[in-house]
Amino acid sequence: MRMEMQNIKNLYQKLDSYCRYLSLDKWEREDLIQEALLKAMENYQDKDITPALLKKIADNQWIDKIRKKQDIIGIQVKEPRAEEKNLTSMMLAEFLSEKLTFKQGIVYLLVEGFQFRLKEVGELLNITETAVKSVLFRARNQVKKEAMIVKNQHDEDKENMQRMYYEVLKREDPAILINSIYKNILLAKEDKKYLSQQPMLMAA
Repeated sequence: MRMEMQNIKNLYQKLDSYCRYLSLDKWEREDLIQEALLKAMENYQDKDITPALLKKIADNQWIDKIRKKQDIIGIQVKEPRAEEKNLTSMMLAEFLSEKLTFKQGIVYLLVEGFQFRLKEVGELLNITETAVKSVLFRARNQVKKEAMIVKNQHDEDKENMQRMYYEVLKREDPAILINSIYKNILLAKEDKKYLSQQPMLMAA
């Protein structure tokens, strides 16, 4: 029995979010999605077709397209796969740091990039699953709208976030994100402790 239409729709939507980082052209993006879905259904059983698999197929197809374009115009690049993947990671890292808040970027990357469950993300951030859904909803909307640069965000903070996102994507290691979460929780606690001591210092 072939995959149900609802499952195909869900996979299509998730793959569409990922392919936005590969190509800004709507038609090129739709071709990537359809080709990835067809290739997956032709070569894998339904139970094995996951968002992660489709992203990998789409990634390989995109790299092949870039190679063909390079061949047409006579450009030769050594080890194009690694370089192109790094470039994609850099672009995605820049996009996340510019368009999303820190919390939105963390939630979006864990859920969309590493397939974390909402409950797991909530436990990491010490917030409810409902709150995670809300943050993810806003993040997805920001991605779809290609929103303006986040206001009230210092340039240094954005650069740090961009470097962190890039390392996560390059190494494909969500542990870097998780460590950053705990680091920010500790810093927030220290700031709160410092502020609570200010009235006493002023009184002294």
